[in-house]
Amino acid sequence: MSRLREAVSEIKKVAKKYPLIGAECAVRLMEKIWPALEHADSSSGALGSVVNKTLDALLLLGMGINALSMSVLNIARVKLAIRSTTQQQARRLLNEVLGIEDGIAIHRLLSSALKEAGVHGY
Repeated sequence: MSRLREAVSEIKKVAKKYPLIGAECAVRLMEKIWPALEHADSSSGALGSVVNKTLDALLLLGMGINALSMSVLNIARVKLAIRSTTQQQARRLLNEVLGIEDGIAIHRLLSSALKEAGVHGY
């Protein structure tokens, strides 16, 4: 657990100066720990507390997370994104993201997916 905290701390430091690189690092970390999270009970919504942006919600949906908790300010946008995207589409999107090495390209792909789904202001 301490190694995970150290990794998250390092990602936060990088993200302050380079947000897109930080996002790329976060996706890579999720890729590494996903096998353990697949068996976690997400019914409490604890995993959803990481949802800061609508873009994040699509990736969590693709991972099979079905319970989210978040700031009330994000609920409407995230709800719209989830309702506009099937879990199969989100899974395909996640697989695409995991194959991309560039943080800017990841952001563009997720933004494009939201625009195609008719979600704006994310």
